[in-house]
Amino acid sequence: MKETVKIMAVCLLAVSACRNASKTNQDFIPGTYVKSNKSTYGIAEDTVFITRTGGKNYLVDFHVTYQAIRDGRRLPPRHKDDQLSALWDASKEQLTETVTGRTYTFQPDKQRMMLNAGVFRKIK
Repeated sequence: MKETVKIMAVCLLAVSACRNASKTNQDFIPGTYVKSNKSTYGIAEDTVFITRTGGKNYLVDFHVTYQAIRDGRRLPPRHKDDQLSALWDASKEQLTETVTGRTYTFQPDKQRMMLNAGVFRKIK
């Protein structure tokens, strides 16, 4: 009887720990993320603002500034802004945009977000 109670207690702790990890990831999501790239052909600055709108729903506000470099000269910067909705998938531990299908993976311990091959640093 004591063995059964111990086994049940261990199982409950394990399930509780898994749920808390998912909650921690979901709590980490809202914030501002940045990424910058520079090459011989251009400079790109990406900023992503993510806000929770309720439950598993999020608003992803994506700002991109790109400045091409031609013959060593910087051309005027170009800007692109997108506002998209996204849903949290607890089983995959990812945020998925509902229109584009892009997935965001979060690493709270490293203060970063992954989008495709891009690594964004959380600043707020």
